[in-house]
Amino acid sequence: MVIGDIYWADVPFENRPGSKIRPVIVIDAEPTPTVAVLKATSQFQPNLKLLYSIDFDAPRYYRLPLRGKSYFYKESLIELELSRFVRRIGMLHQQDLAGIVKAVEAL
Repeated sequence: MVIGDIYWADVPFENRPGSKIRPVIVIDAEPTPTVAVLKATSQFQPNLKLLYSIDFDAPRYYRLPLRGKSYFYKESLIELELSRFVRRIGMLHQQDLAGIVKAVEAL
């Protein structure tokens, strides 16, 4: 697991019981019981602080099983237990990784 890896993960809901399988981007891969990730959402939410967005329809992502635009918000930066990671699905393009790292470091 390295920074910029994209995984399917079982992400718990914040305000109710349950969880949802969704894509997450590894932000800090220190070997601890949890890993810092940004969870992706396809919903634009103007009331949240947008860190970055990625268009997974771009040619550089044609091999990934993701489509459309995904948004990453300050509020979507969470810690996940290693047991919640389901499967690695790819890696961010260097340009997008640099943009996300810059946005997270500015927090």
